[in-house]
Amino acid sequence: MSELELVFVVGCQRSGTTLTGQILGAHPSTLLVDEQDGLYAWFDALESGGDAAAAATDKLVHRARTKYIRPDARVRLGEGTEMRPAPDVTHLILKAPNLTYAAERIARLGRKAHIVYPVRDPRAVVASMGRLTHVDMIGNQIRWMRAATSLADRLEPLAGRLETDRSLSDVGRRALIWQVKSSLMDTFRAAGLNPFVFRYEDLVADLSGHCAAMARHCGLSDDIAMTEHEAVYVGHSPDGVTPRDRKVDASSLVQWQADLSDQSLAEIAREAGPLAAHFGYAFGDVVEAGGEAGTGKAPLVLTGRGGGGTRLFSELARSAGIFLGNEINETGDSVEWVDALYGAAITTLDGGTPDARTLRRTGLAILDRATAGGEPDKSEAWGWKLPESMLAMPAIAAAFPDARIVHILRHPVTASLRRTHVTSRANNPVGAAVLREAYTAIGRDTALIGGDPDYLRNAISWLFQVRQVRDFGRNHLPPDQYLELRYEDLCSRPKAVIARLAGFAGLAADRFTAPTIDSTRTRSFAAGDPHIAEVWALCGDVGSSLGYGLSADGHPIVSGNV
Repeated sequence: MSELELVFVVGCQRSGTTLTGQILGAHPSTLLVDEQDGLYAWFDALESGGDAAAAATDKLVHRARTKYIRPDARVRLGEGTEMRPAPDVTHLILKAPNLTYAAERIARLGRKAHIVYPVRDPRAVVASMGRLTHVDMIGNQIRWMRAATSLADRLEPLAGRLETDRSLSDVGRRALIWQVKSSLMDTFRAAGLNPFVFRYEDLVADLSGHCAAMARHCGLSDDIAMTEHEAVYVGHSPDGVTPRDRKVDASSLVQWQADLSDQSLAEIAREAGPLAAHFGYAFGDVVEAGGEAGTGKAPLVLTGRGGGGTRLFSELARSAGIFLGNEINETGDSVEWVDALYGAAITTLDGGTPDARTLRRTGLAILDRATAGGEPDKSEAWGWKLPESMLAMPAIAAAFPDARIVHILRHPVTASLRRTHVTSRANNPVGAAVLREAYTAIGRDTALIGGDPDYLRNAISWLFQVRQVRDFGRNHLPPDQYLELRYEDLCSRPKAVIARLAGFAGLAADRFTAPTIDSTRTRSFAAGDPHIAEVWALCGDVGSSLGYGLSADGHPIVSGNV
């Protein structure tokens, strides 16, 4: 592997190092190595050389290959059990934010090395660090600073402040970490390494332009795979939360405004303000949030179990001019709400009470972004569509007491005998939390989650989520704030569904345009499937209360008026 060029993605954690690594690692001539692949142990072994380096390299590439949809295009089996990068691979992409302290060590390797150095608004970084409660970010950085002996004069006083300065809250400590790690470009230049420095926000705004510039810097061709990186990977990014197949979106650009108090913002400004201003970040643009003031009408919240037809209802709402956000993905989700609502969902599932202010400020920030470019005010008809809103209903009602909730339903048999949804997969935090609570609710041993088939996890997840929202909506919300609509009715009687939705939203029915229905998607299983009866045995009571049933010959049916 000595012939491979090395690309070190450095900078402060939560500054876009993961996204940058995935963009570069999607190039067909590269192999992405994350910290969890054993990167730092490999780097130590590479410095030492000899057999230790060879053994560490084998482990490194073996782990790195697992994140790719087509692993054999990146890594091949060599002699015996040895793993080698594929012949077309010329560069290793090393997502290594903690090697920001190691410019001299990188230079001493004597290898052809490229440095890519994203920088991000410190307010966004601090807020994002705060959401990673399973990581000892402050303690880890103190240890890395003290291990960087060549920078002891520069770093030791800062490490001491992080450890002992009682005037600093954790917010201030995180801001100080940002200040340190976003200011070490000069150490790379002094070591003869020319870092490619850019702002994360500019990458999001001009993805193709920055991909091309990064490729040139690293000696790579400009390849479309970099802008479509989400199609290359499987699994989750190193934070364990973000799916690798998530496209670049702007939701993270506004989330900090919902997470940080004025006191926190002032502390961040004290610790990081001068360097932030150097990079062009102004501290006078905080979105103020005083209750629901300034949001106009209360939001229309479209939610329903994933895979239940929510995409069509998103299209229907947007056809009437209801603003569902600045970033809408291919399934009609309002991606700017993902971070705030996922966080609220996990907090709720863990028995906590989410901060309603976070949701209010998210809404205000999204509306503010919509009008910042001179667009008309969107707040008179606005809301969002996200299936995971089902998991945070009490928090949404607390944040927006007048919110109008549209609960989108689909027959439990049809919803269960199809591909899985994130809330029925145990390999991510939301799914794991949902399944834990869903299994507990029906008295099923949670140890069975990993071995149960997809259709059963789907059914148990459907039952838990739909029952919770049904009960909350029917028992705690007035009729003019809760509406149940069935996917099947939209397919068979779209005019009737539009009339009900229009009346609920306070809009004229002729503003809505019925979406195109793909009839091949309305059923996802074969007649006579033996699992139909099992799913109905679990979900039948709740399903019946929503107008669903089974015919005498075991076919899913819908009854009653829309």
